[in-house]
Amino acid sequence: ARIKYRLFIRTYMRSNVLVYREALRQAISLNLSELEVDLDDLNSWDEELADDLQQRPGVHMPLFEEAAQEAARSMFLDDEASPDPPSFQITLTSSKQPITIRQLLSSKVSRVVTIPGIVISSSKVKAKATTIVAQCKGCQASKRLPVRAGFGGANLPRKCDEQRQPGEAPCPLDPYNIMPEHCKYVDMQTWKLQEAPEMVPTGEMPRSVMLSLDRQLVDRAIPGSRVTVTGIMSIMSNAGKNGPTGVAIRTPYLQVLGVQHGFTSVDSTGASLTVFTAA
Repeated sequence: ARIKYRLFIRTYMRSNVLVYREALRQAISLNLSELEVDLDDLNSWDEELADDLQQRPGVHMPLFEEAAQEAARSMFLDDEASPDPPSFQITLTSSKQPITIRQLLSSKVSRVVTIPGIVISSSKVKAKATTIVAQCKGCQASKRLPVRAGFGGANLPRKCDEQRQPGEAPCPLDPYNIMPEHCKYVDMQTWKLQEAPEMVPTGEMPRSVMLSLDRQLVDRAIPGSRVTVTGIMSIMSNAGKNGPTGVAIRTPYLQVLGVQHGFTSVDSTGASLTVFTAA
């Protein structure tokens, strides 16, 4: 999949223009670390790969970002003086018919969905650790732990797994302390997205869903903005709220992969119904 993504970035053409190759070159020259990809382009290039991406985005998105970095490095292979390319964030857009918040059912969990709505609140930008470095209090051995994306966290092991010498005292229980200065961080923000008034059925209250944004997507919109969001429908635990009876109950949220301003309506030919042209 990573080889296919790299090939897609380097060879996809639209109107005799290497769209993503030029976008990547421009991002590197402007020192940006974001590459916007249209899912329809990927679908027309390799339908099976695009379908697999939408079914298993948690597996494919890290591979896509690695492929973008490899493609960027191969462009600068001849120029030894060029700096190393940044780690790219792939943001996805889609012109397919979006679904409403009411259609976020269990069948959509871990799938790519596109939802329009109005941002009604946004948190301050925070630092989220992507890799945690923990040190054992007993033997001073350090351990690197990856952190799950979105609202997911990392579980510190309760016992030190370092090899002990014969006769050496064992490390205590829960020995790990996090070393903040050695962890890796990214920007993270939380939004609340509400249905637009025209989408709410008569007599119903508008529904809302939580969004998790990171890296280049933070501060893309302010409360009151109409946006169309593409993301992975994920679930988070409500531990403590429901007590022991609510173990299997999870709250849905969206791990955002791309943000477009406004609602775009298209006709059967793909022409926009939102933007007026001279024709």
